[in-house]
Amino acid sequence: SGPAFSNPSRNEPEIGVKGKSIGVVINSWCVRMPGRTAGWVLVAGLALGGCARRQEVPELPAIATEKFAPAVREAITKALEAARAKPADAAAIGKLGMVLHAHEQYATAAACYRRAQAMEPKVLRWPYYLAQVEAQQGNGGAAEVALRRAVDIDRKFAPAQLRLAELALEGGRLEEARGLYDKLLQEDGTSAAAHYG
Repeated sequence: SGPAFSNPSRNEPEIGVKGKSIGVVINSWCVRMPGRTAGWVLVAGLALGGCARRQEVPELPAIATEKFAPAVREAITKALEAARAKPADAAAIGKLGMVLHAHEQYATAAACYRRAQAMEPKVLRWPYYLAQVEAQQGNGGAAEVALRRAVDIDRKFAPAQLRLAELALEGGRLEEARGLYDKLLQEDGTSAAAHYG
């Protein structure tokens, strides 16, 4: 079931000066600067402009609720309506993902978790849940990427480290798996899963 842990607008303007975007400000500077200096400022402005934009947030997935049994349809519809009512609320989007996940709708659950992750890139549960549904779809590489993101957020979160070790073992990367299991045992010598690994 995963750990119990607890949007930016696409129209949000770029950070600038007194309401102007970085591109406008840089262009105005370049007009007043000769040759090479203006070129360097333009390059810096383009780099800053890319950094100033927030990570693009994936759209909500299309969900055909009519195909589900009544009880399942009711649960998914309720979560879907809540997510549509609050499209900038990562918790609402993630809750929809969890409902879909619980009913084995892994592809659409993954899309919800990606959206929630883009909204809250420092929240652990979204990449961890995403890793679960990617693994359940047989996407081991994508699951590993998501797990590494979860570990980057919290390096002491043992479930993500354990699953990384298992994926390394399943992929025949024995030295990597051994290192991950040893690290887990150093942090928690009582971990039966790490001892088994």
